[in-house]
Amino acid sequence: MLISSKNKKISFKELSNKQKEETHDSYRVFKDLKTKGLIVKEGLKFGTDFRVYEKSAKPGKDHAKYLLYILERKNKLKLDDFCAKARIAHSTAKTLLLAIIDSERDINYYEVNWKSIT
Repeated sequence: MLISSKNKKISFKELSNKQKEETHDSYRVFKDLKTKGLIVKEGLKFGTDFRVYEKSAKPGKDHAKYLLYILERKNKLKLDDFCAKARIAHSTAKTLLLAIIDSERDINYYEVNWKSIT
Protein backbone atom coordinates (compact mmCIF):
# COMPACT_ATOMS: atom_id res chain seq x y z
CA MET A 1 0.00 0.00 0.00
CA LEU A 2 1.30 3.44 -0.94
CA ILE A 3 0.43 6.42 1.24
CA SER A 4 1.14 9.93 0.10
CA SER A 5 0.56 13.40 1.46
CA LYS A 6 0.90 16.38 -0.86
CA ASN A 7 2.56 14.12 -3.48
CA LYS A 8 5.17 12.95 -0.95
CA LYS A 9 5.39 9.31 0.14
CA ILE A 10 4.89 8.83 3.87
CA SER A 11 5.11 5.78 6.10
CA PHE A 12 2.18 4.34 8.00
CA LYS A 13 3.86 5.49 11.23
CA GLU A 14 4.03 9.09 9.92
CA LEU A 15 0.35 8.90 8.96
CA SER A 16 -0.52 7.55 12.40
CA ASN A 17 1.45 10.31 14.14
CA LYS A 18 -0.25 12.96 11.96
CA GLN A 19 -3.68 11.55 12.88
CA LYS A 20 -2.79 11.57 16.58
CA GLU A 21 -1.66 15.20 16.34
CA GLU A 22 -4.86 16.26 14.56
CA THR A 23 -7.00 14.37 17.09
CA HIS A 24 -5.04 16.00 19.91
CA ASP A 25 -5.62 19.48 18.39
CA SER A 26 -9.35 18.78 18.03
CA TYR A 27 -9.56 17.66 21.63
CA ARG A 28 -7.60 20.71 22.83
CA VAL A 29 -9.93 23.08 20.96
CA PHE A 30 -12.99 21.16 22.22
CA LYS A 31 -11.75 21.32 25.80
CA ASP A 32 -10.83 25.02 25.53
CA LEU A 33 -14.29 25.96 24.26
CA LYS A 34 -15.95 23.86 26.97
CA THR A 35 -13.91 25.66 29.68
CA LYS A 36 -15.24 28.94 28.24
CA GLY A 37 -18.74 27.61 28.94
CA LEU A 38 -19.69 27.06 25.30
CA ILE A 39 -21.55 24.00 24.05
CA VAL A 40 -19.60 22.06 21.42
CA LYS A 41 -21.06 19.45 19.05
CA GLU A 42 -19.71 17.65 16.00
CA GLY A 43 -19.94 19.57 12.75
CA LEU A 44 -19.90 16.78 10.18
CA LYS A 45 -23.30 17.75 8.75
CA PHE A 46 -21.84 21.15 7.79
CA GLY A 47 -18.39 19.89 6.81
CA THR A 48 -16.83 21.57 9.85
CA ASP A 49 -14.87 20.38 12.84
CA PHE A 50 -17.48 21.59 15.33
CA ARG A 51 -20.75 23.44 15.78
CA VAL A 52 -20.54 25.83 18.72
CA TYR A 53 -23.54 27.00 20.74
CA GLU A 54 -23.76 29.87 23.18
CA LYS A 55 -23.80 29.05 26.90
CA SER A 56 -27.57 29.34 27.28
CA ALA A 57 -28.49 27.43 24.08
CA LYS A 58 -30.29 24.12 23.98
CA PRO A 59 -28.89 22.04 21.08
CA GLY A 60 -31.73 20.44 19.16
CA LYS A 61 -33.99 23.33 20.05
CA ASP A 62 -31.69 26.30 19.37
CA HIS A 63 -29.31 26.76 16.46
CA ALA A 64 -25.52 26.84 16.76
CA LYS A 65 -24.00 30.31 16.62
CA TYR A 66 -20.71 29.22 15.03
CA LEU A 67 -19.28 26.75 12.55
CA LEU A 68 -15.71 26.12 13.65
CA TYR A 69 -12.72 24.99 11.58
CA ILE A 70 -9.37 24.07 13.10
CA LEU A 71 -6.28 25.13 11.16
CA GLU A 72 -2.58 25.19 11.84
CA ARG A 73 -0.82 28.48 11.21
CA LYS A 74 1.85 26.73 9.13
CA ASN A 75 -0.80 25.39 6.72
CA LYS A 76 -2.03 27.80 4.10
CA LEU A 77 -5.77 28.25 3.63
CA LYS A 78 -6.58 28.78 -0.02
CA LEU A 79 -8.85 31.72 -0.78
CA ASP A 80 -11.46 29.53 -2.48
CA ASP A 81 -11.53 27.19 0.57
CA PHE A 82 -11.91 30.19 2.88
CA CYS A 83 -14.74 31.57 0.72
CA ALA A 84 -16.48 28.18 0.68
CA LYS A 85 -16.31 27.95 4.48
CA ALA A 86 -17.62 31.51 4.85
CA ARG A 87 -20.46 30.84 2.40
CA ILE A 88 -21.57 27.70 4.21
CA ALA A 89 -21.63 29.57 7.51
CA HIS A 90 -23.50 32.51 5.98
CA SER A 91 -26.04 30.35 4.13
CA THR A 92 -26.86 28.49 7.37
CA ALA A 93 -27.18 31.73 9.39
CA LYS A 94 -24.10 30.98 11.47
CA THR A 95 -20.81 32.78 12.02
CA LEU A 96 -17.55 31.32 10.78
CA LEU A 97 -15.08 30.73 13.62
CA LEU A 98 -11.49 29.73 12.86
CA ALA A 99 -9.34 28.11 15.54
CA ILE A 100 -5.73 28.67 14.50
CA ILE A 101 -3.04 26.59 16.23
CA ASP A 102 0.16 28.66 16.25
CA SER A 103 3.78 27.50 16.36
CA GLU A 104 3.74 27.46 20.19
CA ARG A 105 0.60 25.24 19.98
CA ASP A 106 -1.58 28.04 21.41
CA ILE A 107 -5.14 28.33 20.12
CA ASN A 108 -6.23 31.67 18.60
CA TYR A 109 -9.83 32.24 17.55
CA TYR A 110 -10.92 34.43 14.64
CA GLU A 111 -14.56 35.27 14.03
CA VAL A 112 -15.45 36.03 10.41
CA ASN A 113 -18.47 38.25 9.77
CA TRP A 114 -20.14 39.53 6.62
CA LYS A 115 -20.25 43.28 6.25
CA SER A 116 -22.77 45.02 4.01
CA ILE A 117 -21.65 48.20 2.32
CA THR A 118 -24.48 50.48 1.32
